[in-house]
Amino acid sequence: MCTATDRRHAVSFIEVLVVIAIIGVLLAFFLPSVRTAREAARRNSCICNLKQLSLALQNHYDTRKTFPLASTSPLVPADGIPQYGAVGTASPSAESPTDWTAGQQGDGYGWIVQILPFMEENSLYDKITTVRDNLVTRHGKFADAAFAPSSNLDFQATATATSPFFWSTKLSAFVCPSFPGEDEVESFASIPKSKVATRNYVAVVATHYRSNPSNHLESLFPTGEVANVGGHDCTNVPYCGNGGLPFPGIWNGKVLRTGLTMPDLRRGSSKVAVITESREEHLTSWYSGFASYVVAAMPRPNGGDPIAVEVTPGRFGWTCGGATNCDVALNKGDRKAGNVAKFYQPVSPHGGGPRVWGPSSLHPGVVIHGFVDGHTEAINEDVDKDVYLQLVQRDANVTRDGKEF
Repeated sequence: MCTATDRRHAVSFIEVLVVIAIIGVLLAFFLPSVRTAREAARRNSCICNLKQLSLALQNHYDTRKTFPLASTSPLVPADGIPQYGAVGTASPSAESPTDWTAGQQGDGYGWIVQILPFMEENSLYDKITTVRDNLVTRHGKFADAAFAPSSNLDFQATATATSPFFWSTKLSAFVCPSFPGEDEVESFASIPKSKVATRNYVAVVATHYRSNPSNHLESLFPTGEVANVGGHDCTNVPYCGNGGLPFPGIWNGKVLRTGLTMPDLRRGSSKVAVITESREEHLTSWYSGFASYVVAAMPRPNGGDPIAVEVTPGRFGWTCGGATNCDVALNKGDRKAGNVAKFYQPVSPHGGGPRVWGPSSLHPGVVIHGFVDGHTEAINEDVDKDVYLQLVQRDANVTRDGKEF
């Protein structure tokens, strides 16, 4: 005979369904909060990375009295725009070997490489800058042959083997946790099987690409009566790009070797955005100068050239006001699109296919930027176009050899 204490209460099917429904409701409440918290953590980590990079730029300036250039080689050398990862050769039109070093006809070392000593990456920097067996050097003591297999370097690569080149070194400070791409990509057509470590922080070197000459960065500021003069191209000016970290230009037949100074940034160090994020997953490398930059305005055919306006009395700049199809490139792009060329660059100037993304991120609605003075800001993707274009301009021509550019 069973007692009361021996009785067991069976759980009905309806009760099970009720419990599952309650759990489902709780998950519906809490999962968005978890996702929000994770994105907030990723965003804070990204801000921290950009802060480190911005402060390293400051430390570079304090030590060397100039900011680094976007690359150690010109964007447009005498022989035309070279391929991404191309090995440099001496210019046949150079006045003398001292005017053009061997690396200045190919891809260069990006701005991140130049600030490695100011990010506690001295060991990596020393390896990159080591010169052996009388190897011709780029300015700054960088090895010119660092983009190609060479008996002068410690590591070798062949068509069938992969070796640990310097550019394969993965550094977490160069990648935002929200970056959607892989941590390495297959690049450098001149080095088969080579893996290149990803970097998704880039320099905003200019407001836009010029229509004429094609694919050159806008390198000067207008003078009021002239909006888009041919000749403002990268082979006739000291600096290629009108941002705070431009490429070296070519002036008097020589490649400029030094970056900008504080007086060159007329708008002030707290008002010039120089670095940002990019969702570009293919042309990405902390090592390559050609892969380490973006422009602020959407290139053609989806975009149009900004126009010249008088920003303040006697001072002129580039804006979208009244320009046909002019738009900023913030979060514009689509990596799944078949015709990716239309989203960032109609013709890739560096080989390897067109870029898909300019200044961009997966942070909802914003792209984080680093400024000259070291602070960071999350800029809304629907910011006023003219405000954004002003943020990336150094807003001053630079005087070199008694002439203003």
